[in-house]
Amino acid sequence: QCYGGLLPIFRQKLGDFAVGELRPEVVADRGGVLAAVAEELASLTGIGVEVVGVANSVFGDRVNVSGLVCGEDWAKAVAGTDADTVFLPRHSLDYFGEQFLDGLKPSELSARVGRPVAFASQWSEVVDMLLHGSSPPARTRATNGAMWSDPLPANVVA
Repeated sequence: QCYGGLLPIFRQKLGDFAVGELRPEVVADRGGVLAAVAEELASLTGIGVEVVGVANSVFGDRVNVSGLVCGEDWAKAVAGTDADTVFLPRHSLDYFGEQFLDGLKPSELSARVGRPVAFASQWSEVVDMLLHGSSPPARTRATNGAMWSDPLPANVVA
């Protein structure tokens, strides 16, 4: 069984949904535990899931935090796949969901790889996107960064 007890979450999210209606392939980001989760998702849904590694050309391969992987590196990593949709970690983008660390925009990455690129923070979000479609990334739901990203109240002078 998968790390973190994710199998029950998949079953709950998928419910009685007709598996044949799901898109046939998904690409995720890295191996290890993620590969095991992807394998379980594939066995539950029949979706072809391919987990690909990404080389970090800016900070080196020892740095594998998704927020420090540039858009160029993601483009190289997923270029050879034939997935219908590429799923990447939401943390690869800035707080507002507008760009990668190197300034590449999600729409530019999608155009480069010739397929939709979606972003998720959790596997349950991947399942939701498979069931209902994805939407462009938006401002993160996390509260970190809110103090510098929100406009100052009218009565506060900078």
